[in-house]
Amino acid sequence: MLFLSSHRSPITCIENLPNELFYEIFDYLDGYEIYTAFLNLNVRFQHIITSSLLPLKINLDSKSKTPIKHLCSNVIIPNNNRIRSLHVQNKILSDEFLTECIIDSSFNHLESIVLNEITNDKLQILLPNLKNLPHLFSLTIYLKIDYSYNFNDIYQMIYRLHILKYNKLSLLDNKQSNLIVSSTVNVQFSTIEYLVIDHNCSVNQLMSLLKSTPQLRRLQCKCLINLDRIMENKDKLILSHLLYISIAQCCLRFDKFETFITKISSQLEVLHITTYRDIAYLDADRWEQLIVQHISHLRRLNFNHYHQVLYNKCKYDDFSVLTNRFNSPFWIQRQWIFELKMTRTGFIGTVHSRRTWFDLSKHTEVTLNDNFLQTVQYSSNIQFTIADSCSATWYQSVINEINPIFFAIRFTRLHINCNEIYTRTFVKLVQLLPNLESLKLSSFPFLQLNYLSDEDTQNLRSISIKNKITKVSFKGMNDFEQVYFIIFLCTHMQYLEVRCTKHTNVDILLHFILLKSFTLTPHLRSLYFYVPNANEELIYKLQTLIYHEKLLNNYTIKRCGDNIHLQWK
Repeated sequence: MLFLSSHRSPITCIENLPNELFYEIFDYLDGYEIYTAFLNLNVRFQHIITSSLLPLKINLDSKSKTPIKHLCSNVIIPNNNRIRSLHVQNKILSDEFLTECIIDSSFNHLESIVLNEITNDKLQILLPNLKNLPHLFSLTIYLKIDYSYNFNDIYQMIYRLHILKYNKLSLLDNKQSNLIVSSTVNVQFSTIEYLVIDHNCSVNQLMSLLKSTPQLRRLQCKCLINLDRIMENKDKLILSHLLYISIAQCCLRFDKFETFITKISSQLEVLHITTYRDIAYLDADRWEQLIVQHISHLRRLNFNHYHQVLYNKCKYDDFSVLTNRFNSPFWIQRQWIFELKMTRTGFIGTVHSRRTWFDLSKHTEVTLNDNFLQTVQYSSNIQFTIADSCSATWYQSVINEINPIFFAIRFTRLHINCNEIYTRTFVKLVQLLPNLESLKLSSFPFLQLNYLSDEDTQNLRSISIKNKITKVSFKGMNDFEQVYFIIFLCTHMQYLEVRCTKHTNVDILLHFILLKSFTLTPHLRSLYFYVPNANEELIYKLQTLIYHEKLLNNYTIKRCGDNIHLQWK
């Protein structure tokens, strides 16, 4: 084995490498594995491994075959002042480890602890001892199921850890019988900056915890429940560092959630939330008022609302009155999109930051036409998505049932992420959405003109003239008949994005698209390809094709990684 030192002299033996390099390498390895692999190699490695300069990271999981008692007595306890992290990932190992080893002040360099499925008795012994650890920045505890826990007591002990920056407390079972709860949690001020509440929590409990975390930057809550009335105290919580909130399941009514947000005085920039049932969450005007008045710094909103109803029982007026306001200047300027997703169980209403269907500037350095780029960024933003894999017959019947919603809501984007739609059903769907500007096909349905009757073909010609689709994106399509179908349908297309597979003949596909565009899509001016393992050889091949076939004159083509952008005038 040959190495070069910093003085460029060759090193032919691994033993000649400097100690500092081994310290860096060992930083990526488990402490016990370092001991077993290198301790008895030679005297030099014995000195390196037993040196106080080498911190140890202990990670125990189900793959560990070494008895815990041996590991504790021979590695962990003798080196307790060198251990930086202690992660016990297995529930059986956690109990046995805490029996064999007491974590106390002798672990004076311990920075991170992870314990999986710890019992209440062990937890009550462990937490008070952690107060004596001067460098403990991170604590993650997964509580064992089938035990009762007093969260008031647990959080009191956690908040007394005066160095702690990150805390995650997780209950692997959501049964309320495992919780001993009070309406509030009485804790002292904490230094915690990242708080993960991975268990059910009421609003008042959460408010009590937040009241004692003035340095909090990031909050994640698994399930926010409504056990009691929100406290009437009108004082706001001053959380000037809080930038991020994520609530995986919010079981509050929207008015209760509004009250919660109004009590947090923060610089909140990111909000992720998933809600259920209360259709008021789809009220765009109430969201706008809440954001403008109380979280004006918000720049990213990811919101999912599950509204499970039978499609033939849905009150479409409720949807239209509330959701059409997501098309107001407030939402368009922030590039936040409202998406109504059709699934087999009901509708999912989603608000999210604009996903990059057509984010050209992200992938290329080509200067785009200003008017076109502006229409991409600031066009209307209400999206209809079909996502579940159901039978083509099911889609046909449901789309017939939900016709009123297409007339009530001004959808401008359509996303198809299934491959079981009849060609005729797809054409009808486009016809029912006359305001479409963008079409995305993630999973491609089997679309071919020869599957249509003469009457349907005539109807398709009429739709192709009337529709307003200017931006199209599809992926995984190798059948040119399907490509032709989309070109035939979207005659006003200006931009086409194609995500190729490794089996796609990009040059043949480009030739086909450009030839058809001359007569069918005369407004097409921009082609974007994602090609796995794209290289400059492919660019040269495409340039040669364009030149010899006289396909384009005034054009630019550039590659950025696997992304190729072709633009012409």
